[in-house]
Amino acid sequence: MKAAVWLGKEKLVVRDVERPSAGPGEALIRVRWAGICGTDLAVYAGKFPRARPPLIPGHEFSGEIVQVPRENPSGLKEGDAVVADPLLPCGACYSCRMGMYNVCENFAIMGVDASGSFAEFVKVKAGNIYLLPPHLSLELAALTEPTAVALHTVQRSGMRLGDSVVILGGGPIGLLIAELARMGGALPIIISEVSSYRANLARKLGFEVVVPDKDELEKRVRELTRGRGADVVFDAVGLPAVASEFTRISRIGGRIAVVGIYKEPSPVDLREVCFGELTIIGSRVYRYPDFEKVMDLILKDSDRLSSIITGKMELDQIEKGLRLLDEGRAMKVLIRPS
Repeated sequence: MKAAVWLGKEKLVVRDVERPSAGPGEALIRVRWAGICGTDLAVYAGKFPRARPPLIPGHEFSGEIVQVPRENPSGLKEGDAVVADPLLPCGACYSCRMGMYNVCENFAIMGVDASGSFAEFVKVKAGNIYLLPPHLSLELAALTEPTAVALHTVQRSGMRLGDSVVILGGGPIGLLIAELARMGGALPIIISEVSSYRANLARKLGFEVVVPDKDELEKRVRELTRGRGADVVFDAVGLPAVASEFTRISRIGGRIAVVGIYKEPSPVDLREVCFGELTIIGSRVYRYPDFEKVMDLILKDSDRLSSIITGKMELDQIEKGLRLLDEGRAMKVLIRPS
């Protein structure tokens, strides 16, 4: 089969590799669409320490089942249109046994710790597979994994109808959080984003956009929230400069949900947290049944969510897709391996 194989820093080649064979409890999926995300960019750049070449990256995908496991209690059939949860929890640690497998102490994921979806075929644990609802296209279904990240974050935040929301970072996760916040009745929804490309897309979708380089973020947030600050702040960036901002733009008693992945310790004004009785909440990927829920939400709001997909290309063009994202000239790029 054809696959994009990472061989080391900025070395990605499309070549023939052996087609995987599904083992006990596994199904084989023909990958129709695979999304490129920030993790893939980090792997490509050699900045993801767990990734070891040779490796097939990718963990956001949709496709069709071509081989079902011999023991098949979920009734999967060849030809079923599906998506799959790419997490590979150990199942034995304290977190997994508590049902919090998304924060497994031995955290692993396809495309980093095992072969991923930038290939014509991928094998997946049958229990991680979800059937697509009728009328959801395979193309849009490729947004399931990042939308599940956004849904888990919104749910963790405790956001309520009518809450004012600030999202720090207007990339794919930030924009998907904004869309889910809109569905949940948040108002206003303010996105802080430095990239003109991302800011313009957010404006086209009707969101209030603040460009930190040009606007004073705290002042603008207070203007739009009757001087109080935001009920909920979502940090979808994971940068130290952002961590120093989010306490200042929260209202008294506000909630801050951190989903952006920090690479280093960052300054947070704990006096503001204490005096303002702020709540800081961490959010990591997703849990059951987030995938099922978001597929229905994607189908319900397909016209708007499809605008997040700004590029589609064949597998042999994958490096072009990586460059577009790295240069900030795309929002979500989908690769068609087969």
